[in-house]
Amino acid sequence: MTLPLLVYLHGGAGIFGSPDNLDPRHRALLEARGFTVVSADYPKAVGTTIHVTLATLRETVSSLAAVSPTGTVVVIGHSFGGYLTLWLAATHPAVTRAVALAGYADLLAEWYTQPSEHYVQAKDLRGFRPESVTPDAPPGERYDLYLYLRQTGTWPDYVSGGDPCSLAALSPLRLPPPATSIFLVHGTADTDVPYTASEAYYAHIASRSPDSRLHLHPGGGHGLFWDMDDPAVAALWDEIVAFCLDQRDRR
Repeated sequence: MTLPLLVYLHGGAGIFGSPDNLDPRHRALLEARGFTVVSADYPKAVGTTIHVTLATLRETVSSLAAVSPTGTVVVIGHSFGGYLTLWLAATHPAVTRAVALAGYADLLAEWYTQPSEHYVQAKDLRGFRPESVTPDAPPGERYDLYLYLRQTGTWPDYVSGGDPCSLAALSPLRLPPPATSIFLVHGTADTDVPYTASEAYYAHIASRSPDSRLHLHPGGGHGLFWDMDDPAVAALWDEIVAFCLDQRDRR
């Protein structure tokens, strides 16, 4: 069977993260089943905005689809990469299957616009100045920026360049549901992105995309997908790979 190219999108809230975040064990699983895997990067919303991030990513995916054996792509993303995956599934015709790991579909959800109790306790950042973080800042400073934005509930304002209302049109939950088959996977103990984010998007797409699935992993946290020594997580990855292999196009 000829398979499409598979694109992996890393997390990091659009502020930090790297293509190197793709776990070699996950890459090996996908490549063993015949996929060519590309871990793609995208501009971070530091010194620019999420609008630039999305426009650049769309061009990247179009270029990858053009060299894919099928002219299409499968996309897997974690956290913010999960958001990007859902946005692409809702807006890019080349995406035939998508897997969102601890992702979200609403950039203006309350958990993003209100201070996070979890992150308020993580580190004392009183006096932190977001403008001090430049595009060439090291990962630690970028992560502190993320903590500050979550502590203050100002992530939407920051990544939109001060225009959070513009994020409504970039939120898959606020767009017509796509027919693209989507696998939503989320841990029920996620303290970063609540699992209700995946529940809400599944409810949004289920009637339009009957092949889509929702898996809530009991007790799983935001990083459960890397715990490959857990037989349940390893079995979950087998399900993810099998989902990606099913290339029925019902659109």
